[in-house]
Amino acid sequence: MFFQELQKFSKENWWIYIMLFIILIIVYMTGKWDILEILVLFVANFLANMFVMAAIGNYSQSKNIIWSWYHISATTVFTMIWVYWYIDQWIGQYLVFQISFILAVIKAAVYYNFSKELRFLNEYILIAINILLFIIFYKYFSPDIPSIFQALWFIIITTGLISIHDNIRYILSVIWTILLLIWSFLISFLSYKAWNIDWIALWFLLLTSTTFIYYMKLLPSYINTIQKK
Repeated sequence: MFFQELQKFSKENWWIYIMLFIILIIVYMTGKWDILEILVLFVANFLANMFVMAAIGNYSQSKNIIWSWYHISATTVFTMIWVYWYIDQWIGQYLVFQISFILAVIKAAVYYNFSKELRFLNEYILIAINILLFIIFYKYFSPDIPSIFQALWFIIITTGLISIHDNIRYILSVIWTILLLIWSFLISFLSYKAWNIDWIALWFLLLTSTTFIYYMKLLPSYINTIQKK
C-alpha cells in the first residue's frame, strides 16, 4: 500500500527529486550545512508528508483503519523532527504543542480501530491543555512574535483536529498547510536575502507545497459531501 502511494507521489511530483539533487550540489559546493543532515531531514519530511497524503486519501475512501495508521505514522515522524529541532536549535514551540497533536491522534486511533470514543478528549479539555502548553512555552522559551503566532495557530488547529468529523479535520488541515506554507516561504525568503539559506524551511516549503496540491485535488469531493448534507 505504501509503495503504491510512493510510486504515485513520485510520478506526480518528480520535480522534488530534481530539487533535492540541485540543493545537495549547492551544499557541497558552498560547504554550508552538512549533506548527510540535509538528506536525513529531507527523507524525514518526505515520509511525514507522504503519510499525511496517504492518510487523507484513504479517509476520503472510507478506509478508516488504514487512515488511522498513516495518521499515527505521520505524527510519529513529525515528533522525531521536532525533537531534533529542539535538541539542535532550541526551537521549542513545535515540540511543546506536538503533545496536542499526539492526543488528537490517540483519540482518532482508538475511535477508528476499536469503535471507542474517548469523550474526555474533547474540544474543551484540549483548549485547557493548550493554554497550559502556551504558558510553559512562553515562560521557558522566551518566544518572539512570529513563534507566538505559530503557537496560537497550533492551539486553533489542534482544538479542531480533536474532532472526529472529517469535514472539520479536512478544513483545518488545509488551513494548517497554508499557514505552514506562508511561514516556510517567509523564512526561506528572509534567509535567502541574508545569504544564509535555511534548508529546513526550504524543505518544508517544497514538501508542504505537494501536500497542499494534494488537498486541493480532494476539494471537489469534500464540497460535494458538504452540499449533500
